[in-house]
Amino acid sequence: MGNYITTPEESEHYTKELWEALTSGLFKVRICNVYPFTTEGVQTAQKEITTPGGKLAGKILIKISED
Repeated sequence: MGNYITTPEESEHYTKELWEALTSGLFKVRICNVYPFTTEGVQTAQKEITTPGGKLAGKILIKISED
């Protein structure tokens, strides 16, 4: 964006447009698995990411809190 947006007004305009697109559901994010923020959870997530030939159908999240 830095090469195309030159003024604070442009930045604000396009940030608002992006936020509206995200909150309206225009983009669909698939979450494959959610792991706890523990040593074991992070290690399991890392193994899933680095498995040779393994393909994921979505994003992997590390859940920090229950909120």
